Formats: sequence, structure tokens, C-alpha cells
Amino acid sequence: MKISYLFLTMLLSLGVGANSVKKLFKKEKPIIGVIYLDPLIGYEKHPGMDKVIENALQQMKLLESEGVDGVLVENDNDTPHTLKAKPEIIAAMSVILKRLVKEAKDIVVGVEFLIHDPIASLAIAKASGAKFIRTDYFVDKMSRAKFGGMIPIDAKKYMDYRKSIGAEDVVVFTDLQVKYAKLEEVGKTFDQSAKQAKDANSDGLIVTGKKSGFPPNVGNLTETRKGKTDLPIIVGSGFSPTNAEELLKFADAAIVGTSMMTDGVLQKDKIQKLMAVVKKVRREL
Repeated sequence: MKISYLFLTMLLSLGVGANSVKKLFKKEKPIIGVIYLDPLIGYEKHPGMDKVIENALQQMKLLESEGVDGVLVENDNDTPHTLKAKPEIIAAMSVILKRLVKEAKDIVVGVEFLIHDPIASLAIAKASGAKFIRTDYFVDKMSRAKFGGMIPIDAKKYMDYRKSIGAEDVVVFTDLQVKYAKLEEVGKTFDQSAKQAKDANSDGLIVTGKKSGFPPNVGNLTETRKGKTDLPIIVGSGFSPTNAEELLKFADAAIVGTSMMTDGVLQKDKIQKLMAVVKKVRREL
């Protein structure tokens, strides 16, 4: 009995893995809204850090006031995007996220550097106190001509880095066969991607449509579940009031941007419309 108790205590202390969604959000079927930061340091339309923080805080508080459970903060307006984060962007995002974490009351804060630098995202999360990151590329071999072809991936390196900086409590949600990119592994199925991501210590599996605003195929969600049923499955694009009820039959959570926004800015009426459907789903669980 003593060994079993100690083992259980170790599992509960990890804070990641199969129960990562429930542990993070303390709620069934949590919804994670997205904030697109204003252009950051070094970009032509950067409005200054005070303005970036002010706008981000305003959007986070709007999500929080309407019962959204989490917020994923992204530098989507840093165009043209880069594959790796520049020092000034890591510094800026760390400062912004630190302020958001400090001001958050009933909402869980996460971060993703775009396009692909999970090590930067982990560093930002550790420095700021953010609780989770998303990384679009983890175990699947994907290419994007716009960024020079194959996107570099090294899941072991990312997770070793998380450990090296003492960020094991930062939850890592990972995309499978992500939108906008071409899968370079012929015939690879979502259950195979899911199993591979689980073996690489992903804490949650994100499934998207082909591009922003397009929902994932339900078949891909169910196939992902077959691959590793003990990890949470998260809808990563195209989640809306018209499909929320259906998609939440197959997924444990959703990351939502487009359907809550107009021209990249969150809108109260759109958030309310979506959350009304989500609350209905929760009541019927």
C-alpha cells in the first residue's frame, strides 16, 4: 500500500499528461481563446510596449468576463513570420505574458511563438509563469515552401529543454499534421501521429482543419482517439457556434480564434454566442 500511495502521489504531482486539460482548467470541455498581439519590437507597425500590453490585457479581460477558460497568446502580427524567435521577440513576449499572468484571475494563460520555436515558447512560459504552450510541429515531418521546405523538428530536444530549465509543469500541447503544411510521410494516419506524440511526451493532441477557420474532419478526431485515448484531444481550428456541439462529442477542449474575432480582434457578441453553445454542452454531460 505504501508503494502504491507514493506512486499515486508522484503521478498527481506531475501536472501534465493524460489529465492535463482537467488539471489546468478545472472544467469539462474548456475553451481557449486566442489573442493576436500587436506587432512587436522591430516590426514597422509596433505601437510601443505599453500599447501592446494594454490591448492584450483588454482582450484577456474580455475573454475572462465571458467565461472563457484559457487564453493562448501569439505574435501573429509579426509579419513576415520567422521560423525561429529573435531575442527581442522573446524578451517582449516574456514581459507581456508576465503582466497577463499577473492580471489573470479566472483564466489560464498560455503562449506560442509563431512560426516554430517551441524552445522560445517554453522559455517565455517559464519566465512569465504561463501554464502551457502550443507547438505546431512536434513529431510529424511537414514542409512549407514559404519557409524553405521541411520544418525542423526534434521532440526529444524540446522536452529535454523543458526539463533543463525546470519547466516540467508547463503543459505542452502539440499539433498533429498541422494546417497550412504538407505531410511528407506518405500514408501516415492520425492514430500513428497520436501514438508517436504520446511516446514523445506530448501532454495533449491538437487536430486542425486545412487552414484557419476550417474545422478538423471528425474522422481525424476519432482516428486520433484510437491512437492514444488517454491524452486530451483539442480542436485547433474552425471551432464555431454551428459546429461546437458536434465537435465536443469527439474532443476534450478547443482553441478558438477566428469565430470569436472580426479582423483579428476579439468581439464580445461572438464570444457570447459561442460560449452559450459550450455551456449547453456542459449542462448535458
